[in-house]
Amino acid sequence: MRMKHYEYIVIMPRIEGNPEIGYSTAYYSDMKRCQTMRGVIRHGSIDLDQSDDFLIGKVDGNRLVQLQWMDEIRDDENELENAAKGLGLSR
Repeated sequence: MRMKHYEYIVIMPRIEGNPEIGYSTAYYSDMKRCQTMRGVIRHGSIDLDQSDDFLIGKVDGNRLVQLQWMDEIRDDENELENAAKGLGLSR
């Protein structure tokens, strides 16, 4: 049985809007695939200069399967769905 091989991407959520129209969260990514958690953390914090102000997306092909912040798994299904949709990925 072959083990799944996941890749990781940096996801940068940003609050956008104003008091008149309201606020929403938009999700951005350069979509660079990293093979390891160490690699994606380095990419986000050093290459993209985001300190630790980013999420990590675990991807399987074109499917976003998990969101996390460093070692903390985020279990909000709506957030996962919105991030996938905002980045053009499937769930």
